[in-house]
Amino acid sequence: ERKDITVVHAAIDPKSLKALKDWDVETAEVEEAKNSEPRGILQAYSTFESKVKKEMEACYACVKEEDEKAMIEAKIQAALIEQNHNPIKVTSSGTEARAKEKYFAGGKWRVLKRCQWWEDYTGEPLVVCGHYWRRFTPKDPKLVEGFLPSGANPFAGDGDFVTTGGGGGVACIDYSVGIRYEERGKGWPTGAMGTGLAALRMPESTLMFEDGRVEKMASGGTADSSTSSSVG
Repeated sequence: ERKDITVVHAAIDPKSLKALKDWDVETAEVEEAKNSEPRGILQAYSTFESKVKKEMEACYACVKEEDEKAMIEAKIQAALIEQNHNPIKVTSSGTEARAKEKYFAGGKWRVLKRCQWWEDYTGEPLVVCGHYWRRFTPKDPKLVEGFLPSGANPFAGDGDFVTTGGGGGVACIDYSVGIRYEERGKGWPTGAMGTGLAALRMPESTLMFEDGRVEKMASGGTADSSTSSSVG
């Protein structure tokens, strides 16, 4: 975190950030008092996870196994707690909500959907994140039409190289390079699905891609993929 920029893998959530900062303060106090070994991220995760498991168990407390409908609801509530009540999970994989209907993604059926938290962001710093599998507009849209192995592009309406959200804006720089195996499997050209490996250079606000391309990351609403300049 800096005054002008915050970098996080997935999501900024005030409650989760406070819990993590409180952990850091407590850890420093314990280490100083006991002159002990540093308490690392694995211990932090274990501590938060043990609290979450107790909350999850409470979801099943009054549910009978033969009551299928109630059991399904309990499982959904437990899944929501598991994802949203662990501050490490929230910052590393975001918050989730109940999906309208189950869907297949990432090799399994899912009943929760990712929340687009950036729509409600009002903080001052620019937030840079990854995780959310955005894609730029394919060179040949008809070639890849209807093939969405990682789900719909959550930033499809924002332009390819544009920040989104309120406040200082949110820049997701994950351009789905992780699904290039799908392009290879289908014999498509590299990047056919709008994939790329990007790094954001600051303070220039330029995206540096692995193929040498450079794109300007514009502030939300001021540019789209058709107007962004590139050099290579």
